[in-house]
Amino acid sequence: MIEELTKSLTDLRATLERVWGPDTSTDPHGWNQDSPSKGQCTVTALLLQDMFGGIIVRSKVCGNSHFWNRLDDGCEIDLTRDQFAVWLLTSPVEERFRDYVLSTIREDGTSTLKRYDILRGRMESLVGGGLFSQDEEADAGGSLCR
Repeated sequence: MIEELTKSLTDLRATLERVWGPDTSTDPHGWNQDSPSKGQCTVTALLLQDMFGGIIVRSKVCGNSHFWNRLDDGCEIDLTRDQFAVWLLTSPVEERFRDYVLSTIREDGTSTLKRYDILRGRMESLVGGGLFSQDEEADAGGSLCR
């Protein structure tokens, strides 16, 4: 099962790299193709929550806010961790409710909700409407980490 999960997440990451862009990043001027996950943690955590359930957690990494996912069985998924050269948590890890995450605003006034809608729309266009069918599997008791 771990091999299947690893392949699934690797494939998902490759797909995300095709749809991430400056308009979905918290740092549109710092985003580039060489570091596609830069500033994508918030919208990616929301998308993964759609797919796999669980909660969104947040901490600071070297002083920068960072979001990722914790599934119901405790497994953590972070498809944007590579944006940090050094992984050093500098604040406690805390749960963040979806409404809170969606309500955040980028420095230029663009809402996380807008950036998330752009990302989700691109994913659905690229892979079709079946992208979020994983919800049914997760609800059926299947773990992604076992």
